[in-house]
Amino acid sequence: MFHLIKHTVVRLWFSLLLAGPASLVVLAQLAPRPGIALPLSVAAILLAAAFMLVGWSGNRLASRGVRHRLARSEVLERAGRHAEARAALRRAVALYDSFLPSPLARPGLRDLITARLARFYLARPDNDPGGLEGLRSYLKIHPHDRVVAKAWLRTAAAREVWDEADEAVADRIAEAQADDLGVQQVLGRRFLAAGRTDFLALEVYRRVMRRAPAEAAWWSRRLATLFLNEGRCDNFALEVYLAAWDGGDQPALRRGLAACLVHLEPEAGNRRGLSRARALLGDADEVDLEIFAEGFRPPGGAVARSMLPQPVLRRIQGAGAAAWARLGRWAGGGWALVRGSHAARWVAGGVGGAMVVAAAVAMLYDTYGHLREPSAPMTPPPIQVAEKPLQSETVTDPFTIQVAAYLKREHAERYVAELRAKDLDAQWQEARSPEKTWYQVRISHFPDKASALAFGQRLKREGIIDDFYVANYDRP
Repeated sequence: MFHLIKHTVVRLWFSLLLAGPASLVVLAQLAPRPGIALPLSVAAILLAAAFMLVGWSGNRLASRGVRHRLARSEVLERAGRHAEARAALRRAVALYDSFLPSPLARPGLRDLITARLARFYLARPDNDPGGLEGLRSYLKIHPHDRVVAKAWLRTAAAREVWDEADEAVADRIAEAQADDLGVQQVLGRRFLAAGRTDFLALEVYRRVMRRAPAEAAWWSRRLATLFLNEGRCDNFALEVYLAAWDGGDQPALRRGLAACLVHLEPEAGNRRGLSRARALLGDADEVDLEIFAEGFRPPGGAVARSMLPQPVLRRIQGAGAAAWARLGRWAGGGWALVRGSHAARWVAGGVGGAMVVAAAVAMLYDTYGHLREPSAPMTPPPIQVAEKPLQSETVTDPFTIQVAAYLKREHAERYVAELRAKDLDAQWQEARSPEKTWYQVRISHFPDKASALAFGQRLKREGIIDDFYVANYDRP
């Protein structure tokens, strides 16, 4: 904004200096003609022409000056005169910040300067903070520049810690250069070291595994470890677990494959993988799969599995959108009728006034009710608390069913209270992992897996719980 004001003011002054003498000469030739409209029109045309000429001249001077200084900086850098090359770059930036270039010409000059700055600082052995910030700013705007992006990745990969700005630049490069396998491999290793499993990181992992089959085993083993620690079971996790089976930790992979068999719905994209997983797990029955899958979270949560089929859901959404549009048309027609009818406006005004008066009366009555003295003191009746006898017997049943797991304790406590209100023996317990702490909600205890599974299926059929699996009962 400051540059726009500065450029406009200076440009107006130069335009007046040029158009003033020219107007005097032209108006002297038009002096014998009567009227004032023609002289004013001529003066306005001359001023506008001068304004355009000054702007064009300023842009030309700025463009030539910036390009000359950038070329001079490149020549000095090749000659090894880095200090002078840096000074030439600073003069180019100063000319860019001057009043000469117009706001429309600045973006093109900015691209030239930032590209040259990026290549200059990439060649420097010292990690100048100002240069690194300029590099990141350039790559945020031009992530498609392969040369600068790869050079920045080589220097950034050597740093052990990345800040938020580095992560943002890496994400932009990952999206812009999805077809460059080398860039995707460098970024994938960085995302893997950071333990990232967001959408962009998963897309990078997929690209690398499918385009570099020679390295698929290395990637699958490390991704399998990451996914198992996170408790992930989806179609991509199934693909990773199967690819890592031959050279990976098979007991841990068995848990991941069991979770995929339990939680994934067969579809065109995963039927072959589920069949192979079923063959690898051998004689494991449904109860064994539930136990193996403990700690894994289904894709989209348990609620997503109980939703309506997608075609039905789309029809419901379409009907709702049509009803909403119809309601909007009715409301618009009613408003147009009110605006076009004098009687309707009177009726609407009367109804609105009546509503205001009614609200004011209700507020006055409520205020009077709070201010008046009560006729007799109100004493609340004593609350009867039904105490449950303490259970002194020792629980020996080895199995329970887990129905939920939360990252916040208050959510687990709230769900336990809801289940207890339905006369269920619910409790929560804390489970810690290296990365997170889970608060698991469990119901009752059972002497064997079959009875636990039957009880959980009954609760699920009655709509009391969304999903469950059989777990080992830990005595409190």
